[in-house]
Amino acid sequence: MVLKRYFSPDDFIEKYEFIDVEYMNMHNKKVIISDLDNTLISWDSKRDKKMKKAGFDIIVVSNNTEERVEEFCKKLNLQYVAGAKKPLTIGFKRALQKLNRKPEEAIILGDQVLTDVLGAKSFGV
Repeated sequence: MVLKRYFSPDDFIEKYEFIDVEYMNMHNKKVIISDLDNTLISWDSKRDKKMKKAGFDIIVVSNNTEERVEEFCKKLNLQYVAGAKKPLTIGFKRALQKLNRKPEEAIILGDQVLTDVLGAKSFGV
């Protein structure tokens, strides 16, 4: 029971195209918090613009270095939190503080069970 609660994602998607405005609105979500490496590889500026235009905030939360995260995020004009120390929740908290949002308004995307999923579950998202 504990393993499923903290180490099993609530949902699985193969591509960002499967996240759309209707899905986010249906679940009262306003924020996409995403990991960087192995997660945002397929992210493109068209999807970013579509989600931002629809009123959604997008922010990267990564354990990677400031230099690496900043370099990527500047290209797509995304806000970010580097050195997040996931699975600790401090990075997620800082991200939502930057956006002035609440945890219940967020979804968290990531590829690692021990950092992204455990961190999101510990944060209550």
